[in-house]
Amino acid sequence: ELRTTQLANGEKESVSSHTWMMSLMAIVFAPLLRASVNMERVLKLCTVHDLAESIVHDIPLHEQVKNSDICKTKCECELAAIKKICGWADNAELLALWKEYEARQTPESRFVKQLDLLDVDLQMMCSRTLDYVGEYDDGIYWKMYFSEKRAMPFADEPVLMKFFLAIRAEIESRMRTELRINPDIYKN
Repeated sequence: ELRTTQLANGEKESVSSHTWMMSLMAIVFAPLLRASVNMERVLKLCTVHDLAESIVHDIPLHEQVKNSDICKTKCECELAAIKKICGWADNAELLALWKEYEARQTPESRFVKQLDLLDVDLQMMCSRTLDYVGEYDDGIYWKMYFSEKRAMPFADEPVLMKFFLAIRAEIESRMRTELRINPDIYKN
């Protein structure tokens, strides 16, 4: 299953490579976190967080923003898909993990969501070109990326905030030099 995010080689990122990168970042960042996390649980959450997309596919964020009904439908379809997968596997733990990730109520699920966001940022920073990011709806991704809301998930973990801000600074630099775009126009 391919995602919208492009890799350094210009190809689209797969859900499996996204999951692998999140797991690798979990191993690197977990010892540096303020909040203590159970690594076994974190790695399980990384593994199942996008499992439903194997059936319903990835719905790009720009499509979700354009049509809020898609979000409701996406949630319903993903829940049905994960239940179907759990039925095939005869494994209730998969459903419980997926629901935990979606609820973001545990330190582990919040950390995995942070990793989910950071992987997108990291892949964007490493992509061959940033042109593809601006292709959608008058810079919708840039507006979201440079909003204050975008940094909020990292507010409670200084090491993740530092990493996010370093990536953001590199992306800003690339926007100025490669795209000849002043990122300040997207900041609120």
